[in-house]
Amino acid sequence: MYLTLGDSNSSYYHTHASIQKNRNQIRSFVLPNGDQITNPNAITQALTDAFVNRFSSDDRVTFDSDHDFALLDPIISVADNNFSTSTVLEDEIKNDVFDSSPDKSPVLGQIIHPLQGAFVPDRLIQDNILIAHEVFQAFRSKSGPNGWIVIKLDMEKAYDRLEWSYIFTTLDKLGFSPIWIGWIEECISSSSFSVLVNGVPGEKFFPSRGIRQGDPISPYLFILCAELLARLLSSAANSPTKPVGVPVGKTGIRVPFLTFADDTMIFAKANNYSCLVIRQILDKYCSMSGQMVNYHKSAFQCTGNVPANEKRDFANILGMIESNSLGDYLGCPVITSKMTKETFTPVLNKTINQLPKWKANTLSQAGRSVLLQSNLASKSNYQMQSFLLPKHILENLDKTYKIFFWNKDHLNKSPNLIGWERICKPKAAGGSGFRTAEVSNHALQMKLLWRIIKDDNNLWVCLVRKHYIKNSNLFTIKVSKSASWQWRNLLRLRDTFKKGLRWHLGDGKSIRFWSDNWVFQYPLSSIIVPTPRTETYFVDHCILDSGRWNTQVLLSLVPPHIVAHIVSIYIPSEPQLDSLIWGLTADGEYSVKTEALLAQGILPASAEKVQHCFREANKLADFMAHCGHTFQDLHYCTLPFDFDLSLCIRKDVLGWPPH
Repeated sequence: MYLTLGDSNSSYYHTHASIQKNRNQIRSFVLPNGDQITNPNAITQALTDAFVNRFSSDDRVTFDSDHDFALLDPIISVADNNFSTSTVLEDEIKNDVFDSSPDKSPVLGQIIHPLQGAFVPDRLIQDNILIAHEVFQAFRSKSGPNGWIVIKLDMEKAYDRLEWSYIFTTLDKLGFSPIWIGWIEECISSSSFSVLVNGVPGEKFFPSRGIRQGDPISPYLFILCAELLARLLSSAANSPTKPVGVPVGKTGIRVPFLTFADDTMIFAKANNYSCLVIRQILDKYCSMSGQMVNYHKSAFQCTGNVPANEKRDFANILGMIESNSLGDYLGCPVITSKMTKETFTPVLNKTINQLPKWKANTLSQAGRSVLLQSNLASKSNYQMQSFLLPKHILENLDKTYKIFFWNKDHLNKSPNLIGWERICKPKAAGGSGFRTAEVSNHALQMKLLWRIIKDDNNLWVCLVRKHYIKNSNLFTIKVSKSASWQWRNLLRLRDTFKKGLRWHLGDGKSIRFWSDNWVFQYPLSSIIVPTPRTETYFVDHCILDSGRWNTQVLLSLVPPHIVAHIVSIYIPSEPQLDSLIWGLTADGEYSVKTEALLAQGILPASAEKVQHCFREANKLADFMAHCGHTFQDLHYCTLPFDFDLSLCIRKDVLGWPPH
């Protein structure tokens, strides 16, 4: 019926709409005193009163703007303020809207504490999850007389309770211009609300505190206001007694807290003094900002070497309960003990529970394919970005996908027309373009390996480099028995990941002649037996002091046809370091799509073309930099070398020729 009538203006459509409306009706409401009301007007008034109370300023909120904000330094420069309050041009609006990330602010990186992970460029939610995982691994192995404590905070109605006076004072102390602060004040204080009850709006009211959910500026204001809490905790972590913060291994890195928007975890020494300091910090922050910690939903957990009587003292000081399990953090399980089959079961259940909402028998196979790719298969992607899921979870996810695709009951054991592995091949290889759960998980996880070798400023990358890699190499380090479950699983993917890497030649001192991918998308040792006593050669051994290839040495190592490939690789005229690129994409950046093909044993046909493109592009860029030419001058330039770069590749990599 739905396939025939769909959303057309018919009695069928209106009947379904009426059923949905009646299902969502509020017919009775229980007041805080326990009384039940059924009158529609009374229900509307009761709900309106509740929201009025929530958005009304609290007279108990107080602070000394000179003393209590001492930790907030004026970071915004005069130039930044002049720019932010200058006349806005139409082109600037267009460029900012189209070029900016929808959930990141380029300015916040210089203001926000490194352990605040939300809405700041290059800070990802996965960083907090992975850092928390490493800290909890340290928790598991903690021994000795002194234990640690972790506190998981639940902030009650965090956006709604934020006091306006606190917002404006915070912005002022960070150095924002009074003009800009005035604009923000106009934005947040000019709003009005009415409560929609059963489709009918109630009486309009005006808030005196809070910021609006869904307003694009609200997340940025919230993390700016949360910066004081971050600085208070960081100050305690850096004090002589260091009551807040725990070390991760012997890295020298201490993690005092992790915050992503209103999700906060605090790590500290397990003693009364630390708990007292944390409680005082929370009380001070809440009394200034209007925020409220929901102590009934907040909880703490201690390492195994903390006595029960001390835990009771902590509960009394903090005003919250001890919990054996902290549940999820940012949507991923907190693994505080041995990983079991149940740890990631919610990921599977989330996918399975989606199926009853869709009537597969009313959809064509093409429709089921679209839903499978766009929705169902993406349900688990979030967790896959952080963890390599257990094999039984991945297998059950594939089973769920198959059941939906073939529109079969889960008890139906009849064979399918085509095997799932074949369906999950790329379309060019005769499949439907799906990916198995394992391939998707591996491709998303290998992005973490890419970040380890490329992202020097990322906090999680710095942590694992110092904790695990140290002065060694990602591809040669051995897996420590004390390493976290996630790190051990991640290193299992190194061999496959390495196949997609390729070295971009600089000085040749970091590239192993035989074992690294630098001539082809595979090492030379895979096609040629290394000459005795040359196994440890680096590429710089084959480069003359004049910056040219030493063809005599090359001919002593590899056949002439390989030498021909090598000498076509451009050696930069100016000194520069070797660098790793992703050899399967035109821009050299990691791509989940190409890694998924690699994980399926399919090497994209464009790999050699991409590497050739990089050689030619760098050759051209170096020549033009010396000559002072631009790309528009190429019509009039005579190049002192063979330039074999197709027009399509020129446009992809160099942005040339101009339109």
